[in-house]
Amino acid sequence: MAEDPVADPDGLSFSDLGDHAWGMVQRACATRQPLAIREGDQVTAVIIGVEEFNLQQRRLVLLERIARSREDFARGRVHSQDEIEALVDGWSDPAE
Repeated sequence: MAEDPVADPDGLSFSDLGDHAWGMVQRACATRQPLAIREGDQVTAVIIGVEEFNLQQRRLVLLERIARSREDFARGRVHSQDEIEALVDGWSDPAE
C-alpha cells in the first residue's frame, strides 16, 4: 500500500499536489500548522489555513506598529498619559 503523502511530515512533492490538494488544505486548517510543499529536496511553497494566515497577518501588523513606536520614542515623539487615555477612551466610544 502506498504511503499517504498528506501524512508525510517532511512535506509533499508538487506531483502529489493534484491528487491530494483538498486533503492537504483540510489538514492545514485542522492542525493550524503549515504544510510544506517540496520540489525535489527543496521546500518551495506552503499551504496554510486562512485562520492561521489571518492570525499571522495581525501579528505582523502589531510587530510593525511596535517597531514604529520604538522609533518614535527614540526620536522623542511621545505622548503624555492623559493624551493616551483620551485616545483609548475614543476607541471605545461608539459615536466615533
